[in-house]
Amino acid sequence: MYETSVLGSILIDSSLIEAMDEYCSIDDFEDEQVRFALKLGKELSEAGKPVTLVTLSDRFPKNNQSQFSSFVKFIGQTAANTPSTVNFKQYCLSVREKADMRRLVDAASNTLRIAGDSSRSLEERLDACQQMMLDAVERKEDTLKNSKQQIKGLVDDLEQIINSGGKVGLQTGFKDIDNQILGMSPGELYTIAARPAMGKTNLAVNIFSNIVRQDKSALYISLEMTHEELLKRMAADWTDTYVQKFNTAQLDSEEWARLTNSFAAQYQNLNGYIDDDSTQTTGSIRAKARRIAKQHKGLDLLIVDHIGLIDHGLDNETQGLSRVSRELKRMAKDLECPVVALCQLNRDCEKRPDKRPLLSDLRQSGSIEQDSDAVLMIYRDEYYNEDSKAKRVAEVLRRKVRKGQTGTTFLRTEFEYSRFSEIDQNQEIEQGGDYFDY
Repeated sequence: MYETSVLGSILIDSSLIEAMDEYCSIDDFEDEQVRFALKLGKELSEAGKPVTLVTLSDRFPKNNQSQFSSFVKFIGQTAANTPSTVNFKQYCLSVREKADMRRLVDAASNTLRIAGDSSRSLEERLDACQQMMLDAVERKEDTLKNSKQQIKGLVDDLEQIINSGGKVGLQTGFKDIDNQILGMSPGELYTIAARPAMGKTNLAVNIFSNIVRQDKSALYISLEMTHEELLKRMAADWTDTYVQKFNTAQLDSEEWARLTNSFAAQYQNLNGYIDDDSTQTTGSIRAKARRIAKQHKGLDLLIVDHIGLIDHGLDNETQGLSRVSRELKRMAKDLECPVVALCQLNRDCEKRPDKRPLLSDLRQSGSIEQDSDAVLMIYRDEYYNEDSKAKRVAEVLRRKVRKGQTGTTFLRTEFEYSRFSEIDQNQEIEQGGDYFDY
């Protein structure tokens, strides 16, 4: 009934065939005659012709007179049985709902089949079942854009930048980084890479913390540290308390007050999610991210710490990391949010006189560089040189930036509070700081 009502409404007002795409697609229709008529109607609309009984009949192949007569009769009855277009939107939504229900039933049947497939590991079966159930009712938008749609998208983007005061993308909380990479944009993959002890996790936690404090939703996938450890780092940053005090629980009354009032009271009302399962796959990460995205009508940021620990299911580590990198890029586009992936560098940089990392130091996989829209590398000179002029200073090397500028951002390391902070270079130079030139 609903399917023929949609077709009948279009026969009354042929402009509705374009409006239909907003509520349902031709693939949602179960009735073959309706689906065929709508496909012909689409062809007519794209040719600039109205969708009527006459034009549909003319469009129908004439090689089978019996089928032609049956089709014309069906179209005529459909038009006659549809009194008005008033409920067109509801007709379309009902068609979509029934189609989603059919997909859900099919997916449920297939999950039973997959669950019984003993040739797969339990983890693979869980991931496949989760993916299938989520895909059952998830609808992808048509990515084909004509010239008019492209221009509208460009103008909308420019207006959004103007209305936001020139801020582009998600703001990490580090102004120089945001200015140089133009913020973190939906659909893009950002890699933070460094050798151990450089502060990768600290920087990622700082970004996560800054994002949720903007009343946005963020998911932190931690394959190495527990959520308790990450929370201690955030608490130390928010409350200006040494992180070591959280490890020993040696807080004085003032520090306890800051913990409860400044951190706990605020953070519990924010949309920050931490998952510390150490046996993650890209499938399980995608499923968790989608669940949060559905709950909040979108996910603003996904952080993965770190990609070298994700189970990729391959014996070849290089191929495995390439698969993970490629899947994270796809995840960013599918979820329409920035994905930040942490990556450990190989030892090659430590064999050079200048130990600042290069893109070639990305561990075992050139595809990480290829898939990433921006690659940020952390270097701390004092870690390698006892007499370094750059005490408590980290360089964030912007080695690759597709939409911004490469270069270096200097940050202060305040690891006792588990954080990086911004440096005013002009002020430091005035006060005699000379490490910006070394």
